[in-house]
Amino acid sequence: MRTVLVALGLALMSLPAFAEGLQTTARTEEQQKADKEADAAYKAMTKQLPDKPRNTDPWAVVRSTEATPGNAPAAAAAPTHHQATAKKPKHPANAANSAN
Repeated sequence: MRTVLVALGLALMSLPAFAEGLQTTARTEEQQKADKEADAAYKAMTKQLPDKPRNTDPWAVVRSTEATPGNAPAAAAAPTHHQATAKKPKHPANAANSAN
C-alpha cells in the first residue's frame, strides 16, 4: 500500500512538467514569414548605424578641466586611505595565544 501511495505521489508531482511538454509553439507560415521579414529589416537597420568610437569617456562632460592629475599637486600631498587608517587591534583570542 505504501509503495502505491509513493508511486501516486511521484506521478502527481511530475504532472505539471508533463503538461508543460505538451504545449506546442508551432507558428504558421505567415507568422514565420513575418518573423523573417522583421529579422531582415532589423539586420539592415543595424548595418546602417555608424560605428561608435572605442575610447569614449562618459564622464568627460561632468569633469572639469582643472581636475587633471598633472594640474593638481595638492591632491598628491593629501593622505591616502592606507596612510590615514590606524592599525587594527588583534582579536582577543589571537592576542592571548601569541602571549604564551
